[in-house]
Amino acid sequence: MKTLASFTPYAEFNQPGSSPGESTNPLVARNRTYTRYEIRVNEPEYDAVASAGWSEGRNLPDETHPANLPVGSIAVKAAWRLMTDADTPAIRARYYVVENAEVVDVSASLAAGRIVCAKADIGLVGFHIMIKTRYRPQWLWSTFEQIDNVPPAGVGDAREPDAKDAGAPYSYYDPRHPNSDLPKFGSPETRPVSVTNPPSPDPEPMQVTRRFPIHTSTMAMNRAFWALSGIRGSVWEHYMLVASQWPTAPNPPGPQNDGGFFPGLTVDRDKPSENYQSTDPATQGQENLVNTTLETYLQDGASSCMACHNVGNVRGRDFSGFLAAVR
Repeated sequence: MKTLASFTPYAEFNQPGSSPGESTNPLVARNRTYTRYEIRVNEPEYDAVASAGWSEGRNLPDETHPANLPVGSIAVKAAWRLMTDADTPAIRARYYVVENAEVVDVSASLAAGRIVCAKADIGLVGFHIMIKTRYRPQWLWSTFEQIDNVPPAGVGDAREPDAKDAGAPYSYYDPRHPNSDLPKFGSPETRPVSVTNPPSPDPEPMQVTRRFPIHTSTMAMNRAFWALSGIRGSVWEHYMLVASQWPTAPNPPGPQNDGGFFPGLTVDRDKPSENYQSTDPATQGQENLVNTTLETYLQDGASSCMACHNVGNVRGRDFSGFLAAVR
């Protein structure tokens, strides 16, 4: 059974962060439900964290005792929206849906003064996949979205599919109010949901747009993927790669090339630092690689997977966002 609930009440109502103590933010879909978030790791990564005691906040890695998660570690961040009676069979067919998931019932929880779960069908709207390999110890990064989230931002070969062309509604955009904006970062609507700032039983929908188009080469990859015989006609033809990132300096010095703690290190003095190693905000990330469902509020400037996760890496947390938040 899928359970979307956190040990910390209402934490799954907020977008995942990558820094200790970082305030993250909620996202409300057009159907007036909060997007729910989860982070999952595979067995090698889980075993490494558990055996070190880090999941209990013991012996946490730091700059002098950095983490070195095993090669083959995989982490997945996922964003889900609740499916309601407004989601017809034709709409649901466009989503990867998990039926009867256990989710926090906002109204029941507020009335009871404690977390109360209920069963609901949920649709996958966005996800990240990260994997650590021997030759890419800074991990390989990919982020994906369901194609009906927001209107397309690209043109020509860079244009994403448009839900409007398929007669489907957007999950996070109302075309009747094109001049509406996403709530300003730091406004009451964007404050992290918590026990002291509980969710609303009837939250106001948020108007989301994609401010930077998906790269032309990425859209070419999507079209090749959608044309595959095993994908065409399946639910996965309604999902797209938004961005991918990997280090261009694959062999940082080390006795086993094990990806030890190396912020700011370059392989060749004549080569520039990786963008995640730069301390210059003007060059860090180079492009905006934001997922509209998982990093909704980070679309104003340059932003990338590795640049953000290096915030934890410089503290010895091996690019792991959830490990960076453990205390």
